[in-house]
This record gives sequence, structure tokens and C-alpha cells, in this order.
Amino acid sequence: MKKDKFLSVIIVTHNNQQIIKNTLNKLTISLDALNKPWEIIVVDNASSDKTIEVVKENSRRYSRDPDPKASGKKLTLIQSNQNRGYAWANNRGIEKSQGKYILLLNSDVVLNEDSLKKTIDFLDKDPNVGVVTCKILLQNGKIDPACHRGFPTPWVSLTYMIGLEKLFPNIRLFSGYHMWYKDINKTHEIDSCSGAFYLFRREIIEKVGLLDEKFFMYGEDLDFSYRIKNHGYKIIYYPYCFAVHLKYQSGLKSTDRETQKRTIEAFYQAMIIFYQKNYSNKYPFFVTGLIIFMIGLIKNLKLLISRFW
Repeated sequence: MKKDKFLSVIIVTHNNQQIIKNTLNKLTISLDALNKPWEIIVVDNASSDKTIEVVKENSRRYSRDPDPKASGKKLTLIQSNQNRGYAWANNRGIEKSQGKYILLLNSDVVLNEDSLKKTIDFLDKDPNVGVVTCKILLQNGKIDPACHRGFPTPWVSLTYMIGLEKLFPNIRLFSGYHMWYKDINKTHEIDSCSGAFYLFRREIIEKVGLLDEKFFMYGEDLDFSYRIKNHGYKIIYYPYCFAVHLKYQSGLKSTDRETQKRTIEAFYQAMIIFYQKNYSNKYPFFVTGLIIFMIGLIKNLKLLISRFW
């Protein structure tokens, strides 16, 4: 397939009718600021609301646009008849994409106008940089911790779970989970950013492969970053532009108990998959057993709490 686009944006949807229209509107403004050919690929994971209708209406905007420049703009919808997970859906979008650069973007992330231009300009300058993310803010104006992650080694995970990171955020020994010891107002290397805004070079796929589809939801971005770093690329946090993450529209803070349960189970299962895949051969078997036991214990406590609150 001829790769004739500058940027491909992959968005996975699942019952997002309330937010996807605004996300797409803000995204196209940011894309047009690039003045380069682009495409948006929306992969829908069996939505049962009107998400598909909203996306199709946006797609028709480009098919009837009289502007001759519109030939460099395209919105494609891929529909799945069942929800096969976030990694699976992103992979189908990546396989369809034609861009030199690829952006994985959550359906609930609203971009600032210059976010794409600034992050791509930075990525373009250094071939050793494989991935760039911007500063991702929550609706309350605080940084989304997931955009600034360290790899969850047993020690890093322990210091996070028992609260040492919260007590000593500026001390590297205790603050590895979110790397708060680094200045979040300056550009620097991190272990992983969030799949909410994950900009990378196409060549990454050729080197490390696609996202691991064993991760249904959560953890696939962390695992992808782990493989990218092992191939010698840098992952960069670039705070001079931003996006707003309308986080918890569904999932962990959903009011639906069954959705909460599925999300909690997927979250902690992702931890187990990541550990077994990337760390189990690096530590004694009893450490692995303890880690998996602790993850399971915390998961069950969360499930118990979710039943009453």
C-alpha cells in the first residue's frame, strides 16, 4: 500500500456518542494547522448507541467538501460487530493507515490547536526519538498522571501501592511510578506515555510490531513503550502544548456496576499480563508469586468496595 499521508490518527470508539463529535471537531482544526495530507481512522468496537451515525456524518463532510485541498483529508470508519478490545481495534486502524506518522488518540481527548504541529515538529528533528506526547490535562486542570509514566518494576509498584510516591513525590527512589521527580514543565525522556495521545513514527511498527492484543483494555501502551525503549528509541514528554482528557466518562468511575466490575478486572489483569511478559524471567519465582498474589488481592478489594460505593 502506498503511504501517501503525512499523519494518520487512530481513534477507537465504544458508545461515545456524547463526546466523539467534539473530539473530531477539535481534532480537524489541529490537523488543518499542519497544512499536510492527513487521515482519521475511527475503529468502532460494536457501539450500541449513535456513535457510528455521528462518525459517518463527519466522514460525509469530507466526501462533499468542494475545497480542492480536501483530497488530502480523509475520515475512514471501521466497524466491528463485537468489542475485541482497545489493542485489537488500534491494530486494525494501524494496518489500514497510510501516514508517515501515527497518532493513537482516545475518543475523549480534546486537542489544542497547535498540539499536533508542535509535537510532530519535535519528533521530526531527532531520529532517536520514537514517541512524543504532549502535556495531558484533566478537566480540573491537573496533569493526567498516565501521560508521564515509569515502568512498574516490583520496587516501583510497591512504593506506589503503599503510598510512598504520594508522600515523597520529589524523591526518585520512591517516585518511579509517575516519575514526579522530573520537572513536568520541561521536555524530558520518560518510560511511557498514555495511549490517550501517543504519537510515533511508522518505522516503529516495522521494528517492534503492533500492540499486544492480549491486553484487552489498559497496559497495551505501557507494553508497547517497553518494546520501543528496548529497541533504543527515546520516548519524550513535551509540555509546550496540551490536550484535555475527559477521563472517567466510562469505566472505573462509571455509575453502572457491571461496567465498573469489567473495568476493574481488565485493569488488574493487564498488570498481571505485563509483569508475566516482561519481568517474570528477571526475578525469583517467589517474587513473581508475591506480586501476582498482591495484584489479585487488591483487585478483589476494589471489586468488594465497588459493590457498596
